[in-house]
Amino acid sequence: MGPYPWDDLQDAMKTETRRVMRHVLDENRSRHELLDARHSFLNKPSARLNGMKPAIPCVSGHCFRKIPLTDRRRGGLLVHGSTLTVSANGIEAAPLARDERVRPSLD
Repeated sequence: MGPYPWDDLQDAMKTETRRVMRHVLDENRSRHELLDARHSFLNKPSARLNGMKPAIPCVSGHCFRKIPLTDRRRGGLLVHGSTLTVSANGIEAAPLARDERVRPSLD
């Protein structure tokens, strides 16, 4: 763990995106799942960041598990923390508004 809790969240956000990509590729899933997944891969800190309380059986909290998503707006790479931190303006982020603008052009 780094000196700030944020250090672990940055790694968790990157891992979430990598795990979703790997899942889609390994399982030969549709590319549309990258934009509209009904699940993600989260560990305890990243689940808490997203307001979720999944039962992840892992002592350290660093184990990633495939977690079903109930909020349709939460699924897909466009609303992953790794994507949002890269595309934020440094002052504010509008992930749902950004997703609603970008998603139609990708479908």
